[in-house]
Amino acid sequence: MTADQKVIVRKRGRIDFVKQEKRDKEILFFLYCGIGHFSHIHNAIFKNDKGVILHKRTAQRRIKFLLENDYIKQKRYKSIRERKGRILYALSERGIYELCNSFSLNPDFARSLFPATNHVAHEAFLSDIFRTVYSEVSTGRYSIDHIYDDREMKRLTKKKSGRYFPDAHVTIIPHSGNALTFNIEVDAGHKGPKYIRAKIASWKAPTLILALNQRRLDQIRNYISEFSNQYTVGFALAGEFIRKGFSNSEWLWHPSGDKAKIDIR
Repeated sequence: MTADQKVIVRKRGRIDFVKQEKRDKEILFFLYCGIGHFSHIHNAIFKNDKGVILHKRTAQRRIKFLLENDYIKQKRYKSIRERKGRILYALSERGIYELCNSFSLNPDFARSLFPATNHVAHEAFLSDIFRTVYSEVSTGRYSIDHIYDDREMKRLTKKKSGRYFPDAHVTIIPHSGNALTFNIEVDAGHKGPKYIRAKIASWKAPTLILALNQRRLDQIRNYISEFSNQYTVGFALAGEFIRKGFSNSEWLWHPSGDKAKIDIR
């Protein structure tokens, strides 16, 4: 496409192909972090220069284009809130190739698998955790050596069963000081103490547990406090972490009982 073809004027307005391509790649990167549904993609990406969310038809056109050209894929799930079910989107093989070639990303880290129906909520929160970390990296808060999910950890360790894996494993590189490595566990809300304790005991790095509500967070804290004082565990609400990230979230630490932020400067 030549420079004079970048913007086409039509009767109903201007089509900015540069901006369209930018948004398309933003959608692909959004899905590089994991699954997403339409309203999530629409609200996160489709805003004008003043931050006002654009009409949903704009987002629908781009989603349709990416689907028809096999950059993304979709799957419909049953939903008690939506009569026709809820459609989730993920990267296709072509989308992974295009995105990773454009931004020098590792295709092995693309989180492009659809979850089982009973894991959709958990996977959606975990995808937002990855987006939060990448967003902080993009704004220069810190850099990362890696962030893996459990599937990638299994691949790297060549261990398929018989061992517990955290939902995510991240090594943060602050602007000063030593690298910080954490396991991240997004609580699904129904696992008992035996399972949670086994997960924490499986890995040496400190574990950060994110719960979906305060009642569940208090319950998990009790599980851990009755277990052992030899493991360092931080507790926070998942929604708070998604809003504030590593930079500003306050963690309640076991075994000290202190409430403090992680020192990332």
